[in-house]
Amino acid sequence: MGVLVLIRLRHLGSVAVAGLLCLILAGAAAAADSLVIVTNQRYPASRLTKEEAREIYLGRRTIEQFLPIRPIDQSDPAIRAAFLQTVLNLSREAYIDHWNRLMFQQGGLPPLLKESADDVVKELLKTDGSIGYLWSHDAEGQRELKVLLTLPVR
Repeated sequence: MGVLVLIRLRHLGSVAVAGLLCLILAGAAAAADSLVIVTNQRYPASRLTKEEAREIYLGRRTIEQFLPIRPIDQSDPAIRAAFLQTVLNLSREAYIDHWNRLMFQQGGLPPLLKESADDVVKELLKTDGSIGYLWSHDAEGQRELKVLLTLPVR
């Protein structure tokens, strides 16, 4: 199989091979990335445990020192799946079912859904009490963010 791949790569142009290698390396970098739970500098807590993050994202913990907590989800399937598996140990379907039940039975407010890491950061900076998750490389160098928890992704 490896020989077949090499033979086929030989027939591709050098630009195509370079592009393929970039994709492979980018995938390896993303796979090695950590997940961080972040907020803005005004958030009253300085750290969270995995269990506390789980409680927040399941709607069981809604207040932090008199401040309403507003969790933020991402619609990007890769980071959302990593978060759901690593922090909540739930499938996407089970998570959606949980929030559907909570909304209709108790009137709970589900996490705000944002399209990208940039959108999450903008919301975090704008809204006190908001908490989101990012790949660690998306949080690097962002002084206005506070990292509450760092988790390796399996």
